[in-house]
Amino acid sequence: MLRLLTPLAKLWTGKLAVKICSETLECFGGAGYIEDTGLPQLLRDAQVYAIWEGTTNVLSLDSLRALAGDSLGALRTVSTGWLEGNDDMHAASTIRQTLDAAARWLDQHGNQRGQLEAGARGLAFTLARCAAAALLARQATWSTQHDDRRPAAALQRFVRRGLDRLVAPDADNTTLLLG
Repeated sequence: MLRLLTPLAKLWTGKLAVKICSETLECFGGAGYIEDTGLPQLLRDAQVYAIWEGTTNVLSLDSLRALAGDSLGALRTVSTGWLEGNDDMHAASTIRQTLDAAARWLDQHGNQRGQLEAGARGLAFTLARCAAAALLARQATWSTQHDDRRPAAALQRFVRRGLDRLVAPDADNTTLLLG
């Protein structure tokens, strides 16, 4: 499980860090651009994170290597545990359906190395979003038991934005681009 979650966490957080830091600078307006605030340094550091920890493509391929075992089955099992007790049936169903779609995608493209590698990023982002949603569901369950519905609201919003980032690679163009 950790063999799969490690590249997924690096990949997804590396990409999110850039977006979040950029948005933060924008919130500060012109002051966000001024070096004295320290904010531009945060954006530069965020840009380096995705490179330093491994580029998205490298981490996507690393995720594929992790999936060569039964990491997807392990992710499904762990996700089921994280979803236990959560009363948001829509979120739980969406997470399970997206993991099922990822498994079908792997089965469909598993024998075609080029197709598999061409869609690795979409697969990795899909699995990362499913794991994040399942962990958010776990937090929502605990928080709801302690009279805090905010994580449940965050889960609903997150799931509504979609978990599936799977791409059906165009075989002809993939062959041309790989050739």
